[in-house]
Amino acid sequence: MIKGNSPQTSPQTSSQAHTADTASNAPGALAGVRVLDMTSIGMGPFCTQTLGDYGANVIKVEPAAGDVFRHASPSAAPAMGAPFLQFNRNKRSLVLNLKESGDLNILLDLAKHADVLVFNVRPQAMRKLGLDYDSLSSLNPKLIYCGVYGYSEKGPYAGEPAYDDIIQAVGGLAWLQGSGDAPKFVTSIIADKIAGLTATHAILAALYERTRSGQGQAIEVPMFETLVAFNMLEHMGEATLAKPNPQMGYPRAVSAHRRPYRTKDGYVALMPYTTGQWERFFELVGNPRSCKTSASQRQSRARSTPTNSIACLRNLSPPKPPNNGWCYLNKQIFHRAQSTA
Repeated sequence: MIKGNSPQTSPQTSSQAHTADTASNAPGALAGVRVLDMTSIGMGPFCTQTLGDYGANVIKVEPAAGDVFRHASPSAAPAMGAPFLQFNRNKRSLVLNLKESGDLNILLDLAKHADVLVFNVRPQAMRKLGLDYDSLSSLNPKLIYCGVYGYSEKGPYAGEPAYDDIIQAVGGLAWLQGSGDAPKFVTSIIADKIAGLTATHAILAALYERTRSGQGQAIEVPMFETLVAFNMLEHMGEATLAKPNPQMGYPRAVSAHRRPYRTKDGYVALMPYTTGQWERFFELVGNPRSCKTSASQRQSRARSTPTNSIACLRNLSPPKPPNNGWCYLNKQIFHRAQSTA
């Protein structure tokens, strides 16, 4: 860890920090791209880690106490928690106290030579420190300045605190997971990850645009608005078509029958999707009458969700094969579908 003005060390000079920033020679598509990472916990570190995976030179700026995720369990060493390690490979760390003018100047000097700055500090705090886009772009017009935080600055919840659980709830994902019962969280910090990946591809697009314009730009990736857009397919259903009294939701995705099914030695996931695949499936399990369709139904059902066919699985009573038998069955379904396509 590179340290600036912290209780354990003397202040680092601006030139020393810049030398450290140019030390990386990692290969990859983003080799030579310098990224300042002013983020912590999930979405920001996931974004900058991905940039590092692509070869960018990532410098993570932390307070003396470190990223909060450093102290999350499990951990085999102090300040090196497993969650932190999962989101912070391909980085070097610089400790700065931005309330100290010397450390703030180190950051400003790094920003002059950076290609990308990513932050999840609240925008109000960035403005107070003089680290807003207008201030930094005047020092470095080519800088790509990306804010990843809870709610858009242009929305009614601007500035409100946000964590993954809160965003899963207000973004509608917890309701979708409940399938009409009590809302449930996805057992992953998925809102953080979706926002982080969205920020990654937005930054890549901005880097590409800069090759033509020669100019940087400001990017905002708010978790709430990003997750709402991500969930639009599953939420909207017939409302997409502006129908009166629409049925909300994508039926196949929210169906209670969409789940792994028990076999003799565990569970299996099956997904016959087209009408032909469903007919082949029921033939293979010895129950072809369960999925008979008329010629007039075939075209419409091929475009819709075979929810009733999923329900038919409950009525099947052949001996349940072990998982390897179901895997063989799945191959037969799709092999037949591909060979007749």
